[in-house]
Amino acid sequence: MKTLRLAPLLLFMTVQQSLSRMSNEDSGRRGCEKGWIKREGRCYLFSRNRRSFPDGVNFCTENGGSLLEVENKEEENWVNFQCLIRGYSGGVWIGIVDISHNGTFLAVSTQNQPSYKNWAPGEPSRHLNQEHCGFIWVHTNQWNDAGCGRPEHIVCKQ
Repeated sequence: MKTLRLAPLLLFMTVQQSLSRMSNEDSGRRGCEKGWIKREGRCYLFSRNRRSFPDGVNFCTENGGSLLEVENKEEENWVNFQCLIRGYSGGVWIGIVDISHNGTFLAVSTQNQPSYKNWAPGEPSRHLNQEHCGFIWVHTNQWNDAGCGRPEHIVCKQ
């Protein structure tokens, strides 16, 4: 009985992996480098390892992109789905920081407040004034703030 229930899930995961491989193969011909995934004219790179926020920024820069800055709910849902199928747990750093340590989170790329926000209730909390970098909890698909040295997965965007 359990095998029959798992069959659709396994089929879905197999199809998703095939589509991801095809997307990677096509991405080189359509503007994304190998390893990046194309979605609506943008390219995304998902890390295999967790890194601190500063190391994540460097990882993205070294790979020709920048740390993910979420533009809308549709993009956020797609990124979250990609994280789930990769088995990510915990969080994924996003490119927003509280640079002045006053509770105002700004986009790394523009130094402006992001137009789209999805903070979890009670966030950003800046707990003990030590949480100055933003991330998405994969299990809730909501934003939180944390200490920038905490290791989380990285999503880069071009």
